Amino acid sequence: MSSHQEIIDALTAFYKQVTKHLSLDEVALKEAPAQGWNIDAAALQYGGKTEAVLKLLQHIPYLEVAEGGDSPAIWDDTVPIDYRTKKRSFMDDVNRLPEHCVYLTEGIFQDGFSLIVDTEKGTITEYSILDRNVTADPDDFEMMPDSEKWRGHRTLPAAELLGLWTSMFARLVKMLVPNISSTPRTGIVRTRVPIRNEAEMQAKDTDELEECHPSEEELQESTRRTKNESLRQLQMDQRRHIADVYNSFLRHGWNKDFDKEACRVEVTKLEEQNFAKEMAHADPQGS
Repeated sequence: MSSHQEIIDALTAFYKQVTKHLSLDEVALKEAPAQGWNIDAAALQYGGKTEAVLKLLQHIPYLEVAEGGDSPAIWDDTVPIDYRTKKRSFMDDVNRLPEHCVYLTEGIFQDGFSLIVDTEKGTITEYSILDRNVTADPDDFEMMPDSEKWRGHRTLPAAELLGLWTSMFARLVKMLVPNISSTPRTGIVRTRVPIRNEAEMQAKDTDELEECHPSEEELQESTRRTKNESLRQLQMDQRRHIADVYNSFLRHGWNKDFDKEACRVEVTKLEEQNFAKEMAHADPQGS
């Protein structure tokens, strides 16, 4: 169980790590004033939320982008909810929560997570609409009413889960890069290790990070189940691209003497090249 202050501290540490990456600047992180944020208490209480939920939302940090700017990505297909400007999450219409629970994030596409804070237990649940991380017994989960299925997803003490997410970025298991596509997000998450258990093991590793140069044999092996040759080539190009992004972070001093601006320039060029390959694959005739 995590106290409210531990949740605030862990979320602050996570956002600080996120803003070290390339899609946001450090000034995007806004920590609460001593008296707390001016949040519409009446709207939250009208929505049935407890005083504990209100107090938490008044004192957690938020990520702020320019007015009219895109939502800041903080995880795969996931954006934070800014309760200073929003009265509720759209997830409240999809999956209504008990009065002592509240959404911290919204999953905006299929791979996204809606993080649910339980203020009574001090936990966070990683809720996925595609049930990507269900930990409940399959039979028990099947018997749950749809409105209760979120309880079957992985739930950890809030500080522990946020600490894990922080480590994923600190160890460059996940990397936030500039979004050069037309999707309405400030960044895109590049993931070096797609299998969750392996990714979390690497996030807990303490060895010095080293550059990665996948061999042709490794690329062939990782895509051997893909029968379509064009798609297989694209998948290999994606793996090379992610390795190039990772190596760029390291070459520019991650994370002690990180030259963020130089890295951002280089990675933006890499992203543009990768986007061109994706578009060529989607439209091979160039129409």
